[in-house]
Order: sequence, then C-alpha cells, then structure tokens
Amino acid sequence: MQINREMYQIVCASVLTFFVLLTVDIYKVVAVPFAGAVHWLPELIAIFLLSHYIAKKFDTKTRWAIFACVMMFPLLVYGLSQFGAFTACIFSATMLFGFFSVDAKKEVRKIDV
Repeated sequence: MQINREMYQIVCASVLTFFVLLTVDIYKVVAVPFAGAVHWLPELIAIFLLSHYIAKKFDTKTRWAIFACVMMFPLLVYGLSQFGAFTACIFSATMLFGFFSVDAKKEVRKIDV
C-alpha cells in the first residue's frame, strides 16, 4: 500500500484531535469556552476524511456496515440519552457527507463525459 496525501491528512487530523483532547479537554492547559466540545472540530474533520477514503476504497456493503457501527457506537456508549443521540447524529451526518462527496464527484464526472 502506498501512503498518499489523503492518508497523511487523515493521520494529521487524528493527531490534532488527540492533541486538542489532551491539552484542552483533559489536562486543561488552555482555558477556552466550551472546552468539552472543542475536540469535536478536528474529530469531525478526521471522520469526514476517513469516510471519504472509505467511500473510494471499499464496496457499498462494507461502507454501510461501517456507517451503522459509527451510528450505533455513541448510542451504546452513552445510552439512549439526548447526548448519545446528538453525537450519533453529528458523527453519522459527517460520515454521510464524506460518502456523498465521493458519489457526487463520480456523478459529475459521468455528466462531463
């Protein structure tokens, strides 16, 4: 497997998420408003990039199985609380945007040809 720019972007977004989670949320090195949710920004970028990569590399059955797991994980971890449902909606919507961005590019290429 060749490491390309897309893989570097996914790794960088994941490392940034981990760094922000440690410095802002856990150890509170930097005090910012909404400190508990600041790590969500790089996390959503990482989810979008990863789902974009998954949509290009895996078949339809596999990517929808991964989507179902992403949607169920917050519900199983946080229970059927409002926070679990909100987290599942945000993560799954971001993943859908990543999937659909690849599908939209394919459709635009078909139209251009």
